[in-house]
Amino acid sequence: MCLKDGIIEYENRVFTNRGQSDVDGFAPKIFAVKHDIIIAIGEAMKKARKFRVIYGFHGNLDGTFYETFTSEEMDKAKEIATYFIGVEMIYMDGKALHLEDFEEVINDGFVLFTWCDSDNYLNGKYPNKLKKPK
Repeated sequence: MCLKDGIIEYENRVFTNRGQSDVDGFAPKIFAVKHDIIIAIGEAMKKARKFRVIYGFHGNLDGTFYETFTSEEMDKAKEIATYFIGVEMIYMDGKALHLEDFEEVINDGFVLFTWCDSDNYLNGKYPNKLKKPK
């Protein structure tokens, strides 16, 4: 699914976030593709793998680090996660985002990059690495 502002699913079951929102605004985005994520979780389980969710900070318009989640935002993110059984929540505060190497994660698939405009960041850092959106 490819939306102007929402969750984008690429081949390999890689999901990114396009657009800006707070955690409350992220919930409708994620629930709009809940079915697709549940299917991806099931596919990961069949391969004895976990579907990973990387969360914990807000991104700027280019997807670089803006600010770490507050404790209230962390609680809300964990509450959203309860709707998706079988996910592995991976916390990142985002401050060292530029040092992270997500190429292997993208290649492995079965991942949701939640931060605002993670789609811009990943496509900029890894040109042509994300496959065509589904």
